[in-house]
Amino acid sequence: MKKLALLALVGSAAAAPPNAVEEVALKAREAAAVVVPVQIDWPAAEAARAADGGAILPESLQKQADALRLPVLLPASLAGSARLVAGPTWYAATLPTDGAQVVLHAFGHTHVRPELLAEQKAAGYGSGEPRVSRVHALLQVAFERFGLAFTLDVECASPETDPRCSDPAWALGLVDDLVVVGGRP
Repeated sequence: MKKLALLALVGSAAAAPPNAVEEVALKAREAAAVVVPVQIDWPAAEAARAADGGAILPESLQKQADALRLPVLLPASLAGSARLVAGPTWYAATLPTDGAQVVLHAFGHTHVRPELLAEQKAAGYGSGEPRVSRVHALLQVAFERFGLAFTLDVECASPETDPRCSDPAWALGLVDDLVVVGGRP
């Protein structure tokens, strides 16, 4: 079945304009990725929750966080304003602040691309240290906790002048401020 899909992609590339050929090649590489669930370190997540004491959440948000099958982390300083959206292997928390929007994504699965593993290892991915990047006006911090992959995005109304977007210190502070507020094995 995968071979037929790849043959169809390759066949469509032959008749396509040059930029479409690159797009078809990208889709073929993405099709080769394998989606794998991560191994969640539940003992460490539960120990962190007990040590942190968690954050005080509104009752409805606490019930939603406790129902998820992933450790739910939120910055303690913004946890009360969080809104959660979740699926079986992920969740997103929206954390509005004055003049900025923070979104925390957690992923309980990974896309394994064997051809990129050596490159990722050489670049230090998977080292556990947060990685800061900028895409347009967004500041993003990618990191791992308890086996899950996370991204924390910060978008500001004035990204060039607001230090929350112009300097990664605020976003890294939010990562340091994360506490386990819910989730269950």
